[in-house]
Amino acid sequence: MSAWIPDFLNYCKMNNVSFDFVSTHEYPTDPPGPQSRTFFRDVLGKTRQTVGPNIPLYYTEYDDGYNDYTSYGAAFAIFTIYSVNNVVDLLSWWVFSDIFEEQGLRSDPFSDNGWLPVDGLLNVYGIPKPNYRAFQLLHWTGNQLLDTTPGYTFYNTVSAFAVTGNNTSIFVLNWNIKNQPIETVQVVLDVQVDNSSSIRAISYRIDDQHTNANPTWVKMGQPFYLTEEQVVVLKEASSLQSSSIPFQITSPNSIQFTFALSPQSVINIILF
Repeated sequence: MSAWIPDFLNYCKMNNVSFDFVSTHEYPTDPPGPQSRTFFRDVLGKTRQTVGPNIPLYYTEYDDGYNDYTSYGAAFAIFTIYSVNNVVDLLSWWVFSDIFEEQGLRSDPFSDNGWLPVDGLLNVYGIPKPNYRAFQLLHWTGNQLLDTTPGYTFYNTVSAFAVTGNNTSIFVLNWNIKNQPIETVQVVLDVQVDNSSSIRAISYRIDDQHTNANPTWVKMGQPFYLTEEQVVVLKEASSLQSSSIPFQITSPNSIQFTFALSPQSVINIILF
């Protein structure tokens, strides 16, 4: 936990012990638990201040804290990764797959109570969860952040940022911590472009109806063990599907998107 870092640094100082980097873990559910949408950045930012700007800081375990296999986990991942940019040097999700021995291994593909022992990006059948697809979308982007106004926390629960390097990729998410107010939001997004008349746009969504295998599993009757055919169907339900997204040309160098964003969801708009 981040709370142990001062003790580590004090020990090294008192005993003249050198170190090359600082590594720790943090989860949103670590005491005292999430207090606001920015709690994760706040905690990691405090650690950065404690460690100093020149020591590599690695967070080798984190996740949404609830082992959530809904779009909540995807929205949390994208919001968090962007918000701690330039705060930490490494951020590693725990864990890649639900096939993991810690806390016991469950055989069901999803849990009917919304919780599994681990927060794998893939379930025990290798079916990607929404959080896996969040990382896939981020992987497809470039490596240069663009200016966004206002910043990454605006409206009450909506945030946006844009990346270039592999076309231009815009992420907009409607996310809030558990048990806090959130509702569907009508988003108006203005984008500055070189030539509005030549722009094409597609979008990917992660929400209860898109890129999410769990609702399909529920419709199947929540089978504890899956057949090969069911695995194929659920993998397809989890996949990213692009669709066109309309926009209005507002000037020779600007376009405007208007769309609804449901609670705990993500839309990724790609401009060509």
